[in-house]
Amino acid sequence: MIISQRMGLLVFLSVLALAACSKREDQFKALVPPGATSVSYIHQSDVSEGVTFHVQSEPKSYRYIDAIRKKVSASGYVLCKKSALNEWAEKPVEAGSARHKGFWLVELYAMKDYSKFFMVRVDGTPINDGANWRQGFLLAAQTVPQGRQDMESIKKFCD
Repeated sequence: MIISQRMGLLVFLSVLALAACSKREDQFKALVPPGATSVSYIHQSDVSEGVTFHVQSEPKSYRYIDAIRKKVSASGYVLCKKSALNEWAEKPVEAGSARHKGFWLVELYAMKDYSKFFMVRVDGTPINDGANWRQGFLLAAQTVPQGRQDMESIKKFCD
């Protein structure tokens, strides 16, 4: 009897864990545009998750970025303007490279109480002799347990 109860509990916990993971993944599915390739969901812990994907766009396009910005803002996040690199900029030259290898932008968003953060990083690489761009997205969310916020560090990045 005890063994069957434990097996039942194990099955129940497994189903619960799968359901929890799929709900977290669903949160990010709404941010991934149709036609995205190389979609990969990231689950670092119960408080950290994300998604990566690629899309093809017009050069220096904000079409996909603006759609994500609207959804993130509608979820209650506010842009941390101090640290935002919210327009396309040349990526820094890497060690051993004589030239820039594409463009990027990075934005950090926070809930007003700094309990959750959301990061958007996009790398833009010209393809087809610059006629199109391949945009690589990394979207990540982090929940900060109550009382664990380092307000001094947060003030360096957020308004």
